[in-house]
Amino acid sequence: MRRIAVIGDSFIHGYYLELQDTFGASLERELSSCTRAPRVETLSFGVFGYNTAQELLMFRRDVARYRP
Repeated sequence: MRRIAVIGDSFIHGYYLELQDTFGASLERELSSCTRAPRVETLSFGVFGYNTAQELLMFRRDVARYRP
């Protein structure tokens, strides 16, 4: 299985979207539909208002433990 972490601000979070319409869910759905691709899991770490420095800190503190 492949694990992909999607990190970003409100565009990744999808604040006004249903879960199935977010970027992470769409990415997982599209990659999983590839016939020769291994199973794909996306983890969404989008936070409204975050900037690049905050995203790096979040990666080091939270995301890295999932080994994306």
